[in-house]
Amino acid sequence: MDTVVVFTPAPGPSSGILDDFNRADEILTASANWVDLNGDSRLYVVSNQLTVGAGEVQGVDDFAQWDADTFAADQFVEVVVTAAPPGGYDSLYLFLRIQGVQDFIYCRYVRDVGETTEEYYIREVVAGVDTLIGSAEPNGAVSYPATFRLEVSGTTVTAKIDGNTEATGTTSITGTGKIGLHMGNLAWVLDDFDGGAL
Repeated sequence: MDTVVVFTPAPGPSSGILDDFNRADEILTASANWVDLNGDSRLYVVSNQLTVGAGEVQGVDDFAQWDADTFAADQFVEVVVTAAPPGGYDSLYLFLRIQGVQDFIYCRYVRDVGETTEEYYIREVVAGVDTLIGSAEPNGAVSYPATFRLEVSGTTVTAKIDGNTEATGTTSITGTGKIGLHMGNLAWVLDDFDGGAL
């Protein structure tokens, strides 16, 4: 009798880009893969990149969730930043382990008025309560384009830029979840959004 062997690949790191934004200009959530979570994200695909719509004002709690996948507990989210605000208190956010509008992990990358470097704040929201779990001053000015990445393994959350660790924190949020992003100014321009299991 012949033996039939069925190979099932183990889950592993993402093998490609989830969204390269290479499509006609449109609001981000026109794609079925994205949903507004906790408001109106007001993010737009313009010239094959992602930005805030011209004349739009972002609410601090409005963000877009990648809705096509729920990832294993150890996960990452990353995006290529092609341009950042020239100076001004403004932020880019990446989200992990989104389990609803009241429970998630995020990192806020902040560029302050008159500065050319970023600061990093890793936070968690549990039952609607927002808590700082890690922060750091920058290790130096960021050259664009740059890959901003947030990952979680067990309880350790790590923020990276171009592979360099910038900040770490410890989270109490466990389990699987979705990923997402938010930016507060049209001067942020993003490309090549990715995420998945570590």
